[in-house]
Amino acid sequence: MIDLLEKEYPHAKEIKAVEGLKILLGIDPSSMKQTTITRAEIDRLKLNQTSKAFILLKNATVHYFQDQFGEAIQSINLSNQLNEEDQNPFLTYFNFTLLAQLYEEMGELSKALALLRKIKDWIRLFQFSPSMQKNYFINFYITITGIYLKQFKMEKAANTLKKASNQESEHLQAAYLYNQAEFLYLSNQPESAFKIVQQFEHEMSNYANSLVKSGLIKYCLKNNQLSKQYQDSFINSYHENPSFQNMNNQLFYSLILLKQQDYRAALTMVDHLLINSRRNKLLLKTVEGTLLKITILLEMNSSDERLIKNLYGESLYYACENTIKAPFYLYKETLVTLHHSYGTHLIEKLDPKEQQFHKEVLLICCDDSGTMLTAREKEVLMEIANGATNKEMAQSLFISEATVKTHILNIYRKLEVNSRITVVEKARELNLL
Repeated sequence: MIDLLEKEYPHAKEIKAVEGLKILLGIDPSSMKQTTITRAEIDRLKLNQTSKAFILLKNATVHYFQDQFGEAIQSINLSNQLNEEDQNPFLTYFNFTLLAQLYEEMGELSKALALLRKIKDWIRLFQFSPSMQKNYFINFYITITGIYLKQFKMEKAANTLKKASNQESEHLQAAYLYNQAEFLYLSNQPESAFKIVQQFEHEMSNYANSLVKSGLIKYCLKNNQLSKQYQDSFINSYHENPSFQNMNNQLFYSLILLKQQDYRAALTMVDHLLINSRRNKLLLKTVEGTLLKITILLEMNSSDERLIKNLYGESLYYACENTIKAPFYLYKETLVTLHHSYGTHLIEKLDPKEQQFHKEVLLICCDDSGTMLTAREKEVLMEIANGATNKEMAQSLFISEATVKTHILNIYRKLEVNSRITVVEKARELNLL
């Protein structure tokens, strides 16, 4: 309908203002011109209060994609004010759902959860049709799943993900697949997760641009599942779309630079991101940024022990209050290295609550001995170090050669290496041998 209005009235300001509402319908935001309309311009439009409130909601969505969280919250508040008289339920629902997503991106997960619980009550109270109510509940379950995943509350995430499985619209299906893939990555099932990512890439045409899914494909990159061609394609898209150079994409770009061993460029980008995230009190981005910076410094063989400890302490400080755990799992190899290098000295000067949170993230990243390898993988690793062939390992461990290959690939993935020589070197660095 919006497309028809644009064609019929190409110069009407009111239609151009409404055009941006397509973002709310699941249209790939990277394919559209990302502009907002000032409050003064909105007031001059010949539209009723509800229509103006919708435009403010669209403004908030644009601000959200551009990391302008303060401006987004202000637009939502203005939209709610214009909606006070009519109390349009759609506006009420999406204003507060977007506000919850803003809190989520800012790392204010406790605020997001509290607001989502209110939203669930509103869905029950509003006089929606059964099909519309169903879609709103599915959207609710998808949104709250994303928060549970960031907190590594995997049982709760599995439950809400199951409740969101019966979706019909492409927009909801895309969000569901996104969460499903992330759930599998955080459950240490990277092969199954990547199959979901490939399904997402193949079926979700509105999300073809990698710039709108960097929060997911970072897991693919960490698990060595993205080709150099895909990485280079992302970099080209990043430079061609300045309005989408948000923090999620900056983090992913930095991760690509790290993978390609351009450490100085990666460090420069992360430092720039941390300036902004700290200044704007964006907890989640600060946690991700500090952990990525530590990873880069370790790859550069930095001897600045004080800096590394301070950065890790900062990550715990910003993460513990809202139970932000997923970034630590993403960089679990870094945590293992820190644990082996510094032991309890890593956290000895931190507050008790941060020390306790450190113990909690170690539990999800390591086993009791401080590694990410299973008992069988450790046996295979020892055989590799002794120079055994796959056939010899299969015979001595009483398993098939196919199983040996699977264990070797898992060891390579977990230690982020790709050969027998480098896996032995890395294992010795981590005191696994």
